[in-house]
Amino acid sequence: MRQIQMSGVTVVCILVGWVLSAHASTIMYTNQSAWKAEVLGSGYAGYSLTSIDFENTTKADPYTVTAADVIFASPDVSLEVREDYGVPYGSGKVLYPAFNQPLQIELPSSVYAFGFDLGELGPILGYDATATLSNVVLSTGDAFAGPYAGNPFPSFAFFGFCSDLPITSLSMWPRALVEPILDNFIYARAPIPSPEPSSLLLLSSGLFGLVANAWRNRRRQEG
Repeated sequence: MRQIQMSGVTVVCILVGWVLSAHASTIMYTNQSAWKAEVLGSGYAGYSLTSIDFENTTKADPYTVTAADVIFASPDVSLEVREDYGVPYGSGKVLYPAFNQPLQIELPSSVYAFGFDLGELGPILGYDATATLSNVVLSTGDAFAGPYAGNPFPSFAFFGFCSDLPITSLSMWPRALVEPILDNFIYARAPIPSPEPSSLLLLSSGLFGLVANAWRNRRRQEG
């Protein structure tokens, strides 16, 4: 009986641990060096970094751009990849969400951190145009309202995020006085996917079933 009680306690501890770890804690960075230091630190040891500069992209429809294994979508207005379109950064092709449209981004599996450069297409009427970021919502449930100011034209501003749960998708609203542009999208991917909460729950259910079956067999033998 004591063994059965101890097994039950183990199952309860597993379930409690799953509940406590189910809420993500995501941090936003506006300093690229600090973001890279976090990603390359011990907490992300063995993770691989993938950088996307939008030089090689495909379009299935006017609203969707696929670069490497990341899908960028703009729900209402055509999404473009442009080169030398009033962009004095010397950066080649950039992602261009026209008319300050929000973006939906689908990431591959096991991504725990990502970042990108955000810029302004160009100044207007003599103003120093500054791109901003707002309404960032991650698949983990974390949200960043903003607006978060970038750098005045013609400099890119960096925005990066690190989470303790895998990020599968996100939505965000890059804005600018004229038009925002994105470049150098980078993400960190774990070498081995971590167990999802559903997998942990399935494991806990299996352990509980084994304990219950052992208890029933013991009762039959004693009877």
